[in-house]
Amino acid sequence: MENINLENMERIDVPRIDKTQYVGQKTKIAKVEIVDTKFGKAVEVVSETLEIIERLEKDDIVIVASKLFSLSDESKIVVDGKLDKFLTQNDCKQPKDLIGKEVEVFLNEKNYLTF
Repeated sequence: MENINLENMERIDVPRIDKTQYVGQKTKIAKVEIVDTKFGKAVEVVSETLEIIERLEKDDIVIVASKLFSLSDESKIVVDGKLDKFLTQNDCKQPKDLIGKEVEVFLNEKNYLTF
């Protein structure tokens, strides 16, 4: 393991991704799946790839928009909850029906790409 000096660490500037370039872009939902979070089960909804940024010596960066919807303690959709409203807004009865639906990308308050 490399020995790192905690008394004399160098600061570097790294390139940042300008996420605002994706805001307003129309895309389709590509994936819907159940995931475990620290709060319980959730439905993760992920868009098609917005961009792939190739890097020479590391894995490529795949840019997508996504959204997590918490489920009830019994892993069910909460009536009038965020997932229920998102399904209704997209004229869907079940989460899997969201695949292929068109959504518009925006940045949320945490600076994540979502819809």
